[in-house]
Amino acid sequence: MTGATVTVTLTSGRASILSFHAFRGAVSPAFRASAGRNGSGFTLVEVLVAVAVVSVGLVLVLRAMNASLAAMEAVRSSSIAGHLTVERAGALRIAASSGTSISLMSGSEDIESTLDGLKWRRQTDLETEINGGSNALFVVRVRLGRADSDREYERRFYVGGAK
Repeated sequence: MTGATVTVTLTSGRASILSFHAFRGAVSPAFRASAGRNGSGFTLVEVLVAVAVVSVGLVLVLRAMNASLAAMEAVRSSSIAGHLTVERAGALRIAASSGTSISLMSGSEDIESTLDGLKWRRQTDLETEINGGSNALFVVRVRLGRADSDREYERRFYVGGAK
């Protein structure tokens, strides 16, 4: 009986010996037992189905993560726009209480937010005057948008003071 014996020494911290015996194309019982389930394995179809199921699952998880990140960015921008509007409303109320004309603070300006370090466009408009005179009440509209985006946020509030 002709045959071959191959011995491979693997080193990874300690030495171990792997032995493979082949006689006329036959596989030794020791090798067959080490293959698990007595030489039977997964078929190609089973492997392809498993890969397809895992791939679909990963795609769904990645889509959900992408949608979540987009929603978080939208909420973050809306929150920062709210803070910048409140900041503008406070400045208008301080100006009105000191006797400064509110109409001087209307118009468009580019600002840089300290909250996110991004540039924002801010447009302040006096929309309506209620009870004209020296102590009028104004409806003020503030529109905000990031310089790198087309989305705008709009808020309205009341300020009392001189026009």
